[in-house]
Amino acid sequence: MDIRRIIKGVIEDANVSFEQVNGGFDSSVWKVETATRKKLALRIVTADRYEDFLMEKEIIDFAASQMIPAPAVRTVKIVDDLAVMVSDWVSGQTVLEELISNPEQAFSIGEEFGRVQAKIHNLRKADTLIQIPGNWLKPATDEEKDVFEKIDTLTKEDTKTLLHLDYHPLNVMMEIGKITAVLDWVNAGFGDPRLDVARTYSILQFEQLRQTSPFEELKPTLQEFEKGWLKGYTEIAGELKSIELFHKWAGIRHARDLGDRITEEDRVKLHEWSVSWR
Repeated sequence: MDIRRIIKGVIEDANVSFEQVNGGFDSSVWKVETATRKKLALRIVTADRYEDFLMEKEIIDFAASQMIPAPAVRTVKIVDDLAVMVSDWVSGQTVLEELISNPEQAFSIGEEFGRVQAKIHNLRKADTLIQIPGNWLKPATDEEKDVFEKIDTLTKEDTKTLLHLDYHPLNVMMEIGKITAVLDWVNAGFGDPRLDVARTYSILQFEQLRQTSPFEELKPTLQEFEKGWLKGYTEIAGELKSIELFHKWAGIRHARDLGDRITEEDRVKLHEWSVSWR
């Protein structure tokens, strides 16, 4: 990948400085500063994800219009067989970095994390004309389909809300104790908010089980963070009821999402975690 050529393909200012930063599991992220000191973020994936980026831009625009902290997306283009999203650079650091820097504040960081997720779930499907395919939620195995069909019977159409579905400490930015942006909306869809909560919980739980994890330094503080997250969430959204089936779904779906990026031993641990919610 020729990053200089890609930058020239999406940014008019030729005099830029750039550096690669921590990205998601399936994307490359770069911080770019122009000659006028404007800071931008470039997220790069394979070209077959171009339509996903366009949909993600629409979701981010909608979320931002509803006062959800999200970075303004400037453009989405294909350059050298790669899809590139250019958005404003967000100040602060990831929740992961915030927890590593300030482990004694894990509970309060978790509270803020939970409050923003609950605000996302205040955006109901019935209140917007935005169309989201929700492809990430479509089951792919018989086991997943069986659990998802049972979940669907628990959800009324008018209670379906906006779901991020990848809401975790690497995808949320903070500064001075406040969340400044929620990133990476590519999995987003509409559905039962318990799906999103269970998805976040499965990520946090599994990262404590696996052998190697990007959250390695967080393990001693994750329990306090989780307590704060659930407290902040329920303060706005209310208590979560009958969530066991959603946790089971989340474990199954998380294993599919990780694919071959985890060891067989870790896959077994994740499966055991998901079936424990029967």
